[in-house]
Amino acid sequence: MKKFYAWKHPRHTTTPEIDTPVWVSAKDLDSAHALAERHFKFNFYFSEFHVSVTSEDGKEAYMCTGPKDQTPEERMSIQAALDYWGNLSNKMKETIHNHYKNNNDDWRSKSKEELQTIVGELSNA
Repeated sequence: MKKFYAWKHPRHTTTPEIDTPVWVSAKDLDSAHALAERHFKFNFYFSEFHVSVTSEDGKEAYMCTGPKDQTPEERMSIQAALDYWGNLSNKMKETIHNHYKNNNDDWRSKSKEELQTIVGELSNA
């Protein structure tokens, strides 16, 4: 087991610390981050803070930040689009990527509904 230092902080920066930082014992960085999120009762959609961890020797770290003024609804919308994208076939992903690339655009800025619409159009083409 390794020791990791964990703290919660505003969403858009890794400083300043909010509340009291903690030491977490875990087998690896990912496990330490998961334990720290549970300790601080972090919820990806509704928490107004993020949780970061670093190893005791400072050689490993997971610094988590995000947009400053993003609402829970915006986070849910982004996650829905990513989940939808993840369930598409590789061929469809490539087709969509090429479509937006050819139009000087990017699929990553689209909502789930916009992706569904373009999938329908490209499937029928």
